[in-house]
Amino acid sequence: MSDDPQLANGSRYAAVPLVIALLVLVAGGAWMLGRGRGVAERNRSLAEAGQRMDAETKAAYEKGFAAGEASRQAVPTAAPEVAPAPPTPAPAAVEAPAAPAVPEPERPTLLQVRTVPLAEVLVAGEQGEFRSAGRADSVGDLSLEAMPAGVYRLEVRHPDYPKMEAPVRVELASGTTARAVVAPPPPPAALMIFADDAAPLYLDGKKVGQGGTALLGKVPSRRDLLVTLGEPGKETRRVMVRLEPRETRALDLRTAGALADKASREKAAAEAALNAPTPGALGVRVVSSDPDTGVVAFARAGGGDAPMSVGNEGRFRAPGSTLSVKVKCVRVFAGVSVCRGEVFDVVGTATKGELVP
Repeated sequence: MSDDPQLANGSRYAAVPLVIALLVLVAGGAWMLGRGRGVAERNRSLAEAGQRMDAETKAAYEKGFAAGEASRQAVPTAAPEVAPAPPTPAPAAVEAPAAPAVPEPERPTLLQVRTVPLAEVLVAGEQGEFRSAGRADSVGDLSLEAMPAGVYRLEVRHPDYPKMEAPVRVELASGTTARAVVAPPPPPAALMIFADDAAPLYLDGKKVGQGGTALLGKVPSRRDLLVTLGEPGKETRRVMVRLEPRETRALDLRTAGALADKASREKAAAEAALNAPTPGALGVRVVSSDPDTGVVAFARAGGGDAPMSVGNEGRFRAPGSTLSVKVKCVRVFAGVSVCRGEVFDVVGTATKGELVP
């Protein structure tokens, strides 16, 4: 130890800061220690509180669960009523558009026609106009191929046959063969009727003349015809005739008095006989005629035999006419020659003329 008082005092006062520092350190350590103990104590308190809360929560949950389970077992819970759902409307049926119909292709058909030889066949639909389909062959057959199915009307034409009164109807089915007989009426005949003067003539009820001589050039053939003399209901003569095609027949319905009158007329005609202007010509008179068919009947102007024989040809000319007509005798009846020729202008108007056989 130093003897210096200042040094001794200084040493004494020099220890004070060190003591203070130690006190601070001790106080800080105590504070830190207390704080650490407080934190630990708080943490322990929190942990204990959490454990108590967990235990209480768990007990409450277990109690509630036990109460709910007992309630469900004691009172069965009814299922809540649920209103039935409205029925779902069925979707409206939607018709699918029909597929376009595909027409079945028509199979060709065949129509075989039997008619008179070389006749022209006419075909028309059920409502259409007639058209020519061809001409039949030499035996009267004609085949029409590849015709559409349907209903047809058939007619035939031939210059030697009358026109058909009604067509023949035939129905064709697809892919088949149909046969039809289409025959025109048979060719007409010619009928000459001698009757009393002023006596009306009727053929099948139709008036055809008023006495004298009547020449009918288009008389139906192959069927019965009724010829009557006199008014209907007052007939004096009734005759039934049947003619073949192209036949020429005479029918004399005159009474005895009419025949006497005829002889007297022929005598008077002989006295007024025509002078033949042409060498070899014969004066004749036209007894009757049918201008549509060219049929004419001649008699000698002075009476006597027929002016022409069957098969002979000649030319006739009326007075004042420049037209000479060629004719051919087809039948002779009681001094009358029935001839066929061309249709000419003097027939029906000429009463006399000249004939060159």
